[in-house]
Amino acid sequence: RWDTEHGGFRGAPKFPLPGHWLHLLGVQSAGEAWPEVLDQATKTVGAIYYSGSYDGVRGGLFRYSTDGVWKVPHFEKMAYDNGLWLRLCARLYERDQQEVFASAFHQTAEWLLREMRLEDGLFAAAMDADTQGIEGGSFTWTFEELEAALGPEDAKSFRRILEAQGAAWGQRWVIHWHPAQGLPPSAWTDRLSALKPSAMERALPFIDPKCIQAWNAWIVSGLAEGARLFPDYQAVAFEAAEAHWATFKPGEYGSPHVKYPEKHASGQAFLDDLAASAHACISLAQGTGKMMWLERAVAFVEAAENHWNGSAYFFATPRQEDPAFIAHYDWEDDVLPSAQSTMASCLLRLGHLLGRPEWTERACALVARALSHPSLASDRAWSWWELAPWTRPEAAHLLLREGLSLERSPNHPLWGPGDLPANVYGQVCTMKACTLVLNSKSDLDAYLLH
Repeated sequence: RWDTEHGGFRGAPKFPLPGHWLHLLGVQSAGEAWPEVLDQATKTVGAIYYSGSYDGVRGGLFRYSTDGVWKVPHFEKMAYDNGLWLRLCARLYERDQQEVFASAFHQTAEWLLREMRLEDGLFAAAMDADTQGIEGGSFTWTFEELEAALGPEDAKSFRRILEAQGAAWGQRWVIHWHPAQGLPPSAWTDRLSALKPSAMERALPFIDPKCIQAWNAWIVSGLAEGARLFPDYQAVAFEAAEAHWATFKPGEYGSPHVKYPEKHASGQAFLDDLAASAHACISLAQGTGKMMWLERAVAFVEAAENHWNGSAYFFATPRQEDPAFIAHYDWEDDVLPSAQSTMASCLLRLGHLLGRPEWTERACALVARALSHPSLASDRAWSWWELAPWTRPEAAHLLLREGLSLERSPNHPLWGPGDLPANVYGQVCTMKACTLVLNSKSDLDAYLLH
């Protein structure tokens, strides 16, 4: 189903699905997939970033393309998509330091921080597509608007390029920018910079100010994972994580699902909320080297015990006063990763890092059940295939002395801070025994290189 010409998957409407590409890259890291995964993920990010489906002026990923070539989007922007997009761009940049990955990360993060962050430090759920009744009104341009922003001559030359791209959409233009089409990158950047002041003066679409726990958690994960590579984001990642914890931390009555402005957080968290929040805390632990974040991840995992039925997690707890008519388990990846597999990932990593064999055993059982599920299609199960290699008995994890963080992560997910002596940089262990002590930075660097 890959679209090898335009990136992404074939067909229309065409969704970016950054979570799918993250999991495919994870499968490849384990040596279980095709070498062309990296090429296709790279093609996909570049194709989207240089298209109408990404807002090259203000920043941010639009929800989906109405066509099969990323040309004309549905102009809504979703918090969860952009959080997962941050993670994908950071993952690709860590593997291959291409400027497009860094630019896509920076522009998206800056848009989230500028236009979607609320006063309490949380992130709004979505930005509408319509402005004053016009679909894409804040993001598309008439020729007169281009002329006012760029001047008559530059507007005419820019229009010729847009015409050659087929960027017309009724009486308006969808801004595509592609270094291979008519202008060198610096010239494209100059024109987008010239458009930005006018764009920033425009009225924005309605922003849905509710903050959904899971969606906010994916943004926190994206900022935290990017901050290891782009240190300028360390402070904002920490601030976002603290705001998330302050609002959604589990308490006597569980963890809330949603927070509206000027109201207390409310509702009972679903499985995807708790799993995504635990994932975000593990990302913070890996980025900061602080055990505190593993402890917070444990709190979210333990809060999910109300969802556990002995063999899998209910999406909604059966102990709610108004339980779902049909039990839902969320085994499949969709626009969001499977909540069940996200929780299994957290159990597997925390089980290794904290010496909790009951959690690794539960994770292994969930993975085995998912991959033997008769109705789970392979293209909806990449998050499970990503986990499968790390459920083997010989799977090893890397413990780092608290306070250490890595610019380059190991080629596996089982790493993070541990309670180690001050003279030890790290230890490599299985669930049964530690097999290697890393006594110096050079030892650690050699392990990471291997």
